Amino acid sequence: MHLEKHGPGMVAYAIPMEALDITPDKVYTSLPPEFNLLEAEREYFDRAGRFQSFPFRLTGHLLSLIRPDDPDDPLRRQFIPRTEELSTAAYESADPLSEARFTPVPDLVHRYPDRAILKVTRACAAHCRFCFRKGMYAQGADAISRSRLLEAA
Repeated sequence: MHLEKHGPGMVAYAIPMEALDITPDKVYTSLPPEFNLLEAEREYFDRAGRFQSFPFRLTGHLLSLIRPDDPDDPLRRQFIPRTEELSTAAYESADPLSEARFTPVPDLVHRYPDRAILKVTRACAAHCRFCFRKGMYAQGADAISRSRLLEAA
């Protein structure tokens, strides 16, 4: 365990500094007792198991930086899911960067003639709620296989 020390208005949690992979059914027992979820956050975790939701992942350090008494804390809004996330508006896209049409093989984006993006991992220490690549996390594994890497290269 590691104890974080912060200035006024910050809370010190004795929590592990590695990533906290928290599933909706474990969120209430995994977060520190001092961290009170908002109603919209509790509702997300209560309902998320019925949806293909973007996983919740957060480092202990980032969690310790969130002001638990501020519902609009920027880090809270960036990392803690709310029920709005379970709804998809008509104008939203599963591929907001339009990468699918520029992906000749899996994990390689070739939008411009002189450059490409090779997505070698799906691992992030924390999952930002606004992530444009949420679809990658639904695919599972953290890293692409050697054979897929060679195919993309």
